[in-house]
Amino acid sequence: MPASCRSSILIQLAQTVREIKGPFVTQVAIDGIDGAGKTTFADALAVELEKSRGSVIRASVLINNNDPDASRIIRAC
Repeated sequence: MPASCRSSILIQLAQTVREIKGPFVTQVAIDGIDGAGKTTFADALAVELEKSRGSVIRASVLINNNDPDASRIIRAC
């Protein structure tokens, strides 16, 4: 995906998230297959949101789909 297109999508999504009003914390989930770029996209979205929204908490749940018995590893950054 061209950088300009990706940047445009990030800006539009960040604007949509900023417009959400309510009494609760806004949560955004990004899902997809391994290696699709979810973490890279989420990191870039967090940067975009921090520009005008203030604090952003990033958290990831890593699941090893190749090992159904593996326990979940939760990483917060």
